[in-house]
Amino acid sequence: MAIAKFPDVTLQRLAVVSIIVCLYAAAMVTHRLFFSPLSKFPGPKLAAATILYEVYYDVIKQGQYTFKIKELHEKYGE
Repeated sequence: MAIAKFPDVTLQRLAVVSIIVCLYAAAMVTHRLFFSPLSKFPGPKLAAATILYEVYYDVIKQGQYTFKIKELHEKYGE
C-alpha cells in the first residue's frame, strides 16, 4: 500500500492559514487588553483576553466559575 503524498501547495496553504489565524488571535488579544472599552476594569488579564479562564473553572474545576466570579468581585469590584 502506497502512502499518499500531499502536494507542496497544500502545505503552503496550511502554513498561510495558520499564520493568518495566529495573527488574528494576537490582534484580538491586543485589542481586548489595551483598546477595548472594558480594558480599564481591573482583574485577571487572562480572563480579559480569552475564554480560557472560564473554561478552566467550568471544565477543570467542575463548574466553579460562578463562585470565582463572586470572589473576583469581592477582590476587584463592588
